[in-house]
Amino acid sequence: MDARPILPEAPGAKASRHCGVWALVLVIIFFPAAAVLGIIAIVQNSKARTLARKAPESYSAPGNGGLIMGVIALAAIPVFLFFVGILAAIAIPAFLGQAHRARDRAAITNLSTATQALVAQYERGATQGKVDPEIHADLEAQLRDTGTSLKNPWNVTGPTFHYSIAVVSGLDEEGMKEVAGGRARRLGQPAFVVQFPSRSGAAPAMPGFIAGAVQTKVPIGGATITTRVVPLN
Repeated sequence: MDARPILPEAPGAKASRHCGVWALVLVIIFFPAAAVLGIIAIVQNSKARTLARKAPESYSAPGNGGLIMGVIALAAIPVFLFFVGILAAIAIPAFLGQAHRARDRAAITNLSTATQALVAQYERGATQGKVDPEIHADLEAQLRDTGTSLKNPWNVTGPTFHYSIAVVSGLDEEGMKEVAGGRARRLGQPAFVVQFPSRSGAAPAMPGFIAGAVQTKVPIGGATITTRVVPLN
């Protein structure tokens, strides 16, 4: 019958196993800690083996569990980082693209809201028999009033609109789009142009328009300028 006593494991063997287990657990959760624990697991296993060799009568040789788990954890970290990098390369541009589109939609909504408000203000002034300079002043005042409740989604601390409305003449609808688009120089900040219709009996007859444009970050229909043109009666 073998009466040899059961020897305890060399110091460091138990710590090696524990560190190896936690290193594997933390690879996905917190890889810097996993790297540290993986190294500690390997070092502690090596320390325990050295002690067991030097004092075989006092300690039993440790198993390879802590060493293996530490090595696996260290090898898994670069693989994990590689896949994280791939996912980030896909997800971050997609997220930014969605955020940019949301801001662009808000800017276009501001453009539409202000255009409707300006057309309504023009109709009120025309009904009251105001002359064009008076209506122009009212339009700019209306634009400022509309801008108090809205924000430029690309610059929330800046002006919502370009508050100076240009007055032009002799243009058709396409010409109004071009002029309005040329004034939309700041991202997310709509700019407006007005062409007053000729008075009754005046020659040559000239149509009236209110046109607005806003610059977007993401091209829409291949262009980064979105325009709105509304005829005036």
